Amino acid sequence: MRRRVARMVQLPDDYSMRRKFINGLPLSLAEGVVKARGISTEHLAMEQILAEVQKMESALKMISNHSRTQAVKSSFRGTGAGVPAKEKSSSENSGNGHKYFRRGNVLYKKALSNARQQ
Repeated sequence: MRRRVARMVQLPDDYSMRRKFINGLPLSLAEGVVKARGISTEHLAMEQILAEVQKMESALKMISNHSRTQAVKSSFRGTGAGVPAKEKSSSENSGNGHKYFRRGNVLYKKALSNARQQ
C-alpha cells in the first residue's frame, strides 16, 4: 500500500490510510478486530492496528483448524475408525468360512482355520 501511495500526486493523510486498510480486510477479520480488540482508526497508529490484525488473524486460523479437526473426529466416531491401532472383530461370520474384521477404516476378510469351520 505504501508503494502505491508513493506514486500518488497528493498523499493521503494517516487516517485515510488506516481507514482504507481496515475497509480492505475480509469482513470476518475486520469485524473481529473492531469488535473484540476495540480497534479505532481515529486513535491508533498503523503499526498498532497491523499488530492487532495479525493477532486476530492467528486466532481465527486456530479456531478454523480446531473446527476442522473436530469435524474429522466426529466423522471417524461414526465409522468406528477412531481407534486405528486396535482390531474390531465383527460377530458376523459368513457360511463360507470367513471372518470379517476392521482395522482403522478398512474392512478385512480372513479365512477361518479348518478346526473352527467344523
